[in-house]
Amino acid sequence: MAKVEYKSVLKDGLLHFPDQYSTMEYAADYLGISRAKLNALVEKDMLLWDQPKGKSRRCVEIKGLDLLKHPENEICFDPLYVQDGRALQREIDSARHKIAAAANLPPGAVKIMFDLG
Repeated sequence: MAKVEYKSVLKDGLLHFPDQYSTMEYAADYLGISRAKLNALVEKDMLLWDQPKGKSRRCVEIKGLDLLKHPENEICFDPLYVQDGRALQREIDSARHKIAAAANLPPGAVKIMFDLG
């Protein structure tokens, strides 16, 4: 997989960071691990996942895969000034997991946006 750019989108005063998902099979292959190990990462809340309505298969957020495989890559939140993008991303992912668990939803169903208006 080529390096993926996660550019922010400013729309109606809200700063969005679009999610991109892949299949579990692709994710396991990309990380070079077995499907069982990938499922263990998902169960330990180390990856964001979603399960679209009416589908029986889960999908995994590509940004999380890229962060696991390439921890040296910096995370950019332009146009926000963020001292530690990695720390902010951890907080966002943790919040998505907690909110989703409380609402009985997959973490990928929770979106966090910044109100710049």
